[in-house]
Amino acid sequence: MAGSGIGVNDNVVTFNRSYGSTAPVIFATDEIDETIVSYPTKELRHGLGALNIKSAGNSFVSAGGWPEASQMCNAQQAGIVEGASRVFSCFDGNWDSSNASFYTLSIGAVNSDGNHTSYSTAGSNLFVSAPAGEYGDTEPAMVTTDQTTCTRGYAGWPAYDNFMATNGSFLASLGIDNFHERVYPFNNPMGEYNDSNLSCNYTNTFNGTSSAAPNTSGVVNLIAEANPELSWREIRHILAATATQVDADDAPIELTVGDGTFVAHHGWVENAAGFSFNNLYGFGRPNAGAAVELAMADSVELPELVETEWLETVLDTPVAVPDNNADGASIEITVEEDVTIEGMQFGLSVRNTAMADAYMGNISGTTAGSDIAIEVTSPAGTKSVIATSRTSLGAYFGIGSLGGDLDHIYHPSSPLLTNAFLGESSAGTWTVRVVDTNGQDRGTFMNNTENSLVDQVNVRLFGH
Repeated sequence: MAGSGIGVNDNVVTFNRSYGSTAPVIFATDEIDETIVSYPTKELRHGLGALNIKSAGNSFVSAGGWPEASQMCNAQQAGIVEGASRVFSCFDGNWDSSNASFYTLSIGAVNSDGNHTSYSTAGSNLFVSAPAGEYGDTEPAMVTTDQTTCTRGYAGWPAYDNFMATNGSFLASLGIDNFHERVYPFNNPMGEYNDSNLSCNYTNTFNGTSSAAPNTSGVVNLIAEANPELSWREIRHILAATATQVDADDAPIELTVGDGTFVAHHGWVENAAGFSFNNLYGFGRPNAGAAVELAMADSVELPELVETEWLETVLDTPVAVPDNNADGASIEITVEEDVTIEGMQFGLSVRNTAMADAYMGNISGTTAGSDIAIEVTSPAGTKSVIATSRTSLGAYFGIGSLGGDLDHIYHPSSPLLTNAFLGESSAGTWTVRVVDTNGQDRGTFMNNTENSLVDQVNVRLFGH
């Protein structure tokens, strides 16, 4: 890698990528982007490949600096499950194009009890979910090293001063004194309630999928240390095969759509090859001990990677997606090539004129993008929701996929990755179902008055 100081034969096993693109739009990719993302896996470590371990994002509940996105998610998800303001991810993990790449392992976050954190972005692109915790106040976060000295970092004076500037007056008006010292004693630079971190070199409030990713990177490096001859794909396989299925009681979530119901979240689904997958967790929580044991057994050996060209299906007559109808529109695709699947990407063209109308200011906003769910059924009958509904998609001036036209919700330049079919055969008939899950206006976001249209469905296989 010219200019990086890393040679193709250096023993570099992982690139931890705790960053991402976060917005209520679907980012596009191109051949150059894909070459850059895949390069470490194809060229480094004597050709065995280094793994891209990437944080999935922290946008399950919060839309961050996108208030219109939060507004849409709140409106679209209110009342789905009693007592829950958020049941689906406000952003979908596939919206960040590098997270939708087969050559990236997207990492979600779990709590100390092994369940989904309040913030971890969900999607069919997830691979595993590692410990990261909550916020370190009422529920534990990660205890880790901080930036050194009390002049910076989570436990330093600037963080404390910022907290007090933001919250001090409000807390004082309630008659609450020493709030930071009592709630965050380990992070408080004064050390009044805790004298074990007077140097401010540690913190107990680190969290986010940016914390889960390096925890996974650590496990990956243990696997490679146990068996240095493993390729990146074999390490990837071991992670999936040994992951712990946390939150076993995670239940499917049904939406009432028109006169029917649609399963918008399937919970844990066991596929025909025996792998269990969940859009909240991927294959589960990494199990370092079991993974190292399997690596040392030297029993995992994968043939050369098969990466197909895109199998393009362009529909001469666009298929209408009926508004607020649980049946949706189904397109069948026959795959002749028999590949044992390691990952699959789908590229769809789904349009609605309401998206362009919202962008041009003809209407105040639209639910057209948020309403759409996309479900794929394999020849073996396994189902995977590759596009989450009731999200914030289109909340920002009606923008959907950045690679398409103004009316595009989804566009083939923004592939959707699913890991749910790991180990299954690709040969046979695949069914892609596109469902419009809503028929109501949501405040300033108006329900589409015309049906969305599907005019292209593409498939790309990765496997052996």
